[in-house]
Amino acid sequence: MPAVNLIELRKEINSLLWDFTNPEAFRDGLMKLIDQYRTLSFRFGHGVQPGTQTSEIRIPRLVLRELELALYQTIREQPQAALTLCDVLWQDANFEMYTIATQMLGQIPLEFSSEVLARIDAWSAEALDPSERETLIHNGAHLLRQREPDRLLALAQKWTSGGTPMDQERAVLMLNYLTDDPKFINLPAVFTLLEQLLESAPTILQPELTSLFKNLFDKSQVETSFFLRQMVEKSNPGSVVHRIARKLLPLVSAQSQEVIQNLLRSKHQPQSG
Repeated sequence: MPAVNLIELRKEINSLLWDFTNPEAFRDGLMKLIDQYRTLSFRFGHGVQPGTQTSEIRIPRLVLRELELALYQTIREQPQAALTLCDVLWQDANFEMYTIATQMLGQIPLEFSSEVLARIDAWSAEALDPSERETLIHNGAHLLRQREPDRLLALAQKWTSGGTPMDQERAVLMLNYLTDDPKFINLPAVFTLLEQLLESAPTILQPELTSLFKNLFDKSQVETSFFLRQMVEKSNPGSVVHRIARKLLPLVSAQSQEVIQNLLRSKHQPQSG
C-alpha cells in the first residue's frame, strides 16, 4: 500500500507557497496537489484536518496537516495576500478550494478582523447548503472565537435583526459555534438574541436550536432552565419552543422541570366553553 513521502510532500508544498502572491497560479498548483493525493484517501480513510471542518476534503490527513502548518506561517507573514487568495479560492467551483478558503480565513491575524468578518457576512449570504454555511462559520471564525468573541456576537445580532429565514439560520449557527467553546461565558447576550430568534423561528431550525440549548444547559443548567421556562410560558402551543422543551425536559433543573411540564400540559388542553 503506497504511503505519503513526507520529504517530497514538503517540497511540493514549499514550491506551491512561492505562488502565494499569485492567486491564479496558487489555485492551479493547489488543485494539482489535491488531485495528486486524492486517491490515497480512499486507501487510508478520509482526510481530517484537526480543529476545522473538512468533511468534503478527501485526501490523507498527513497532507492536510502539512499544508495547514505551511499555510499557517505564510498567512501570518502575508495576511493581505492571504485575503486576496481566500477570495479567489472561494469563487472556485471545486469544493476543496472553497473549504480551504474558509480554513485560511480563520487564520488571518486579528488586525484584519473587519475584513474577515465582512467575508463571513457576505459569503454566508450566498446560496449555500446548511452544512456549507456551518463549515464557513466554523472555519472562518476560528481565530475570532478564541480572541474576539464579542465581534462574532455583534455579527449574530446583525443577522438576528435581519429577520429572514437565512439570517435566522446564520445567527443560530453562529451562536451554536460560540457556545460550543468551553471558554465562552456571555450567556446573557445569547439569551437576548435567542429570545428574538424564538419568536419566529421556523421548525426547520429545530435541530440547530436544540443543539444550542444543549450547549447552554452544559454551561448553566439553572439559568437555561429558567430561560426555557419563560419561553414556554410566552409561546403558543405547537411552536418550536414547545418541541424543544419536550425533547430537552430531562436536562431541565428540578426547580423548573415540573413547572415546564405543567405549562406544556395546560397549553395543549382544549379550552372549555
